[in-house]
Amino acid sequence: MSPAREIRARDGVRLVLDDLGHGDPPLLLLHGNSCDAAFLEPLAEHFSPRHRVIVPDLRGHGRSDKPEGPYDFKTLVGDLSLLCRELDLRGLVVVGHSLGGALAVRLAAFRPDLVAGVVALDSRLLSPPDLDLWLPGLRDRLRAESAPLAARAFFEAMFTPEDDPALREWVLSRVRATPPHVLPALIELYADPGYEQALRDLRCPLLCVFSDHPRVDSRALRRLVPGVVLAQVACGGHFLTLEVPEQVNAMIARFLRIKLGVS
Repeated sequence: MSPAREIRARDGVRLVLDDLGHGDPPLLLLHGNSCDAAFLEPLAEHFSPRHRVIVPDLRGHGRSDKPEGPYDFKTLVGDLSLLCRELDLRGLVVVGHSLGGALAVRLAAFRPDLVAGVVALDSRLLSPPDLDLWLPGLRDRLRAESAPLAARAFFEAMFTPEDDPALREWVLSRVRATPPHVLPALIELYADPGYEQALRDLRCPLLCVFSDHPRVDSRALRRLVPGVVLAQVACGGHFLTLEVPEQVNAMIARFLRIKLGVS
């Protein structure tokens, strides 16, 4: 693996990334809330022999700096846009897991000159319809003295009985390393009003890969992005990049071949 690289965001925050392989189109892999680049290693290892693969730790995560804020979409997408400029990335395919998928859509909508395709892996690309019923309570729990228990419960709810227990504990140990101020800040992104507009503004092919329990309404996606390609893994939960990477890799490779003409 190539040595990690660093860039500085506009506010001075240090962002650390892995820059692997060679070949076009380059792939930008984005992890989810409270995760890090390690969650995407199976994808990076699979595609780096044929593509340049960039895997950053988002601000607040992993090896990158962890400021108190901000963590809104504008800031996070700004970080990614700057990263693309610093690394001279164009015509790239952005592959995002969970929150990373929502960031991939926002980046493609904001910078269509940079992005040739988007892959969203079990991502909430629309604000949840019942948000008012559970977001206030989650806010309160994450601000209380028992916040670590609330954070663990938030991620435990993403697993199914079929998930590998060892993988479950590995994931929970990794997300626990994220500073306690980051998760509540990123939870607020669920209430962002721009989800539908970002999808309407998308001008490149979009692949959405669902887990066993999809996190977004496929009919609503088709209404906003008529050409969206929908897929679903078999026997894989939310952390599908770790549970069933062979399925995910095959779907991405076919999407690249069919929709972007990548041989």
